[in-house]
Amino acid sequence: MSRLFIIGNGVDLANGLPTDFHNDFRPIAKRNETSSEFWELYSDAEREIWSDFEESLARPELDRLWEELFQPYSPDYSSDRESDRNGMIWMAEGTGKLRQSLLEFAQKAENALGNITNPVFLPEFPVRDDDHVISFNYTSTVESKYNVRADQVTHVHGKVGETELTLGFNRTRYKPTDIFVDIHHGQGYWATWDIYAKKKTLDDIPVEQREYYDGSDYYIDTAQDMFERTIRSFEKPYRLDCIDRLPNGIVDIVVVGHSLGFSDQPYFEALANKYPDALWKITWHNDQEKIGMTERMGVFGIQRYELVNF
Repeated sequence: MSRLFIIGNGVDLANGLPTDFHNDFRPIAKRNETSSEFWELYSDAEREIWSDFEESLARPELDRLWEELFQPYSPDYSSDRESDRNGMIWMAEGTGKLRQSLLEFAQKAENALGNITNPVFLPEFPVRDDDHVISFNYTSTVESKYNVRADQVTHVHGKVGETELTLGFNRTRYKPTDIFVDIHHGQGYWATWDIYAKKKTLDDIPVEQREYYDGSDYYIDTAQDMFERTIRSFEKPYRLDCIDRLPNGIVDIVVVGHSLGFSDQPYFEALANKYPDALWKITWHNDQEKIGMTERMGVFGIQRYELVNF
């Protein structure tokens, strides 16, 4: 009987790869932003692990972002210099460079695979010829260091150097309508932009500068639209088709190095639905992680499981 392995970032961390969110990804992400404070202001959530960060992507703190990053660049229509009017657009163009940072981070981790001479022991390994692997990592660790055939492994978040890399929040928990409302007329998160934008009327604009102003405040509106598209891009696509292709009859699902966070909830729900009688053997790293996993078993619909210290 074949088994299914679910591999998470804990495997790469255990092997010494630079895949820690706080120490490895965060410095890269901050460096690639126009303002290094962007991610600090984006959300007030504690972000020490990947799942926390992905969940925070659905909760922008727009009041703080506006006041501290965008408001200082409000368009000055009394100036002859374009740079005094398009500062908000410049800031919007340089924020939320998540894909660029993710690619740099993943490539660095992949390059470090050459430093692994003795890969750590993983429970239930080695993978047999009829087993299957779902990896949530961007690296080829299980293929190159644990002799698992590439055709046995599906990288649901993408694989560095081969497929597009993905990162983001769970769209089944946070729908676009929960996050975005009409920027100019709605209520909620985006209503704060109009409060702080203090849009000008034509009477506020010097006669010689009115050619730059069409009544809709082009610079503010453009910056808002650009930033809204950026936040929408943080929604994670899901490759649930990979679960559909798995064979029937899998009786053991072994989870190694994955915290079972809500950001990947659709995968676990789909597996629990397809294999309702399977025994989940789930590794945990610390007591806090163990408690969180236990609480989520019922949410995901997992009926049979045992927790193993890793």
